[in-house]
Amino acid sequence: MPGHEIVGEIIAIGENVQRFNVGELAAIGCIVDSCQHCNPCRHDLEQFCENGTTLSYNTPDKHLGGVTLGGFAQSYVCKEDYVLTVPEGLDPAAAAPLLCAGITVYSPLKHWRAGAGKIVGILGIGGLGHMAIKIARAMGAHVVVFTTSPDKVEDAKNWGHMKPCFRLMLTR
Repeated sequence: MPGHEIVGEIIAIGENVQRFNVGELAAIGCIVDSCQHCNPCRHDLEQFCENGTTLSYNTPDKHLGGVTLGGFAQSYVCKEDYVLTVPEGLDPAAAAPLLCAGITVYSPLKHWRAGAGKIVGILGIGGLGHMAIKIARAMGAHVVVFTTSPDKVEDAKNWGHMKPCFRLMLTR
């Protein structure tokens, strides 16, 4: 998968790698390195690394030189801390969007504790909106979707599984 959403087979591992094996399907998101020692890094906020975060695409590579090429590279070297396991049977093409759109909407949903008893309003049904609908529903939240696109109403209903706690508002 090109750019910053990378899913592929592990072809080699370093001697200290413990969580992965050759042949497994793995995913790499947009962050691939940080100092791991500053205050933000110690609190799982590597995107705010005081010494500079390395992104998977088009960022100076502190270890290999040049810039990171993300999914445009023939192969990719990454610390295991920034690699995710792809569950067996999950289509790589379906997994890749979770690494950007998925985490973009999951992060605030988790931060604000979306779930049973909570109402989540989603404005728009584009790439992020459809992910937000699915993830918020999976978390058990009551989902309200706002859209101006009548042609997306059926998609939103399907993504929301049309359970009693899903509402759609069509606006102009």
